[in-house]
Amino acid sequence: MTALLNVTVPAAGTYTGSSFQFRVPAPLNPVLGAQLTFTYGSGGTSINAYLQTSFDGGTNWCDVVSFAQLLLASQRTVVDVVQGAFAPAAATDGTLAAGTANAGLLGPWWRCKYVIAGAYSASTLRVDAFSNVGIVPAGVGAFN
Repeated sequence: MTALLNVTVPAAGTYTGSSFQFRVPAPLNPVLGAQLTFTYGSGGTSINAYLQTSFDGGTNWCDVVSFAQLLLASQRTVVDVVQGAFAPAAATDGTLAAGTANAGLLGPWWRCKYVIAGAYSASTLRVDAFSNVGIVPAGVGAFN
């Protein structure tokens, strides 16, 4: 398990977490599972959280998963991303509809993007990734 994001919810705004890469070449059928855990304290309006991938070393990012919009209650969401044949998808960056996914997008770089509306207090946001290949901070023994 790799924590892609583990933050106390900051002030309203748009944020991105650190970038991560696969450590070794992906096998023929790479799989990435992700678990988002939102622990609600108080305040706030909404949080939109995205799991994103990049095919060009982090220059451009594509939404793979847009987690269901987080509001005023704690929740946990688990998703699987499996590479496979699919219809072409528009490359969105922070605009994929809440609760949807672009199945099959599986690039070598990963990060989380999140958009906060309102002022939260004592709230946390965490995204953990599980994969059949190693995941390391970008540039640390990674495979491009």
